[in-house]
Amino acid sequence: MLFYERKDDLESFWLTIHDEYPVVAEAVIVQLLPLLSTFMCEFGFSPVAFTRKRNCLNFMNVRQHKEILLKLLPQAMKLLLLTFLYFVDAVSSECGENATETLALVYKPVQQGSKRVLGIACQGTIVPGKHQNHTDTVLVSSYCIMEDPPEGYVVSVGSPDPHGDLQSSAKQFRAQRILNFPFEKHPVGILKTPQPIMYSDTVQPMCIASVPLPDEHACIMGVVTKGGLMTLRHVQMLYESDCEPLAEGLSSYLCAKVKEIDAEVGETLGLDPSMLETPLFCLTNEHPTWSVYGFALNAFDVTHPDSPILFSDVPSDLTAIKEHSDISYQEWVQRMLSKQG
Repeated sequence: MLFYERKDDLESFWLTIHDEYPVVAEAVIVQLLPLLSTFMCEFGFSPVAFTRKRNCLNFMNVRQHKEILLKLLPQAMKLLLLTFLYFVDAVSSECGENATETLALVYKPVQQGSKRVLGIACQGTIVPGKHQNHTDTVLVSSYCIMEDPPEGYVVSVGSPDPHGDLQSSAKQFRAQRILNFPFEKHPVGILKTPQPIMYSDTVQPMCIASVPLPDEHACIMGVVTKGGLMTLRHVQMLYESDCEPLAEGLSSYLCAKVKEIDAEVGETLGLDPSMLETPLFCLTNEHPTWSVYGFALNAFDVTHPDSPILFSDVPSDLTAIKEHSDISYQEWVQRMLSKQG
């Protein structure tokens, strides 16, 4: 509980910075106006200087200058500090601010009678791409995109309930599989959207974990319920040995269990424990924003509170993920065509 209290305090701290910054900046500017007026007058930028030079000298005396500078100094120092913190906040808020908003439903074409329709394949997460304000990269479990349908896949982002009242707020993007790691080595896959996904209040990218999970952390996993609602459940990380029977030769993996099993989650995850494919997010003291650490791969019986769930280990795949997320879909197509030629 202490961890979340600290996180709440941190969020309040950044909100305070955003609220105070314009106020302090305005106060400093107001204090600077007389000094700027004198400066402009002395250097001939004021109409007063063209009429009578001594008007500039009488405009403000040395004592007034000192008084204003003494008042201005603490405010200027505060503005400088807030500018630095504001910049740090802007940099640190590029990804991982809200775990729910980074979730993406991945649909794939399935045969239904004589027609091809879209069915939910799995849950993925939007990750930062080549440019700061948009991405074209969706990270998924490689098992989710084993097939390579000619129509490609569709990802739906920007709505926690894509099948409910908020469906109109969701944005759908056509996506193509560009990377499918060998399952025995890298159980992480990448989808690319030819049309970039723009960052907004409802579409945030997810940070990619770059280091192993430290001792101080809090973790959650994404869940898609029967009704299509995208939600999150708290999990407790376990030792690797707890998932060893599920690992099937994987050299690097994470192990966890869901802390609370309710009927909705039990029904959803219990449909096929071997094909969960939902993302794992963790928040750490060293990096107080959500990062994607893996995707659920296997489980014994998730309806049981002590059932271990096997997750892939994203940091072990970071080099390959970065290599493919840092190029656009068009660049990837050109690269593939040049190899064929």
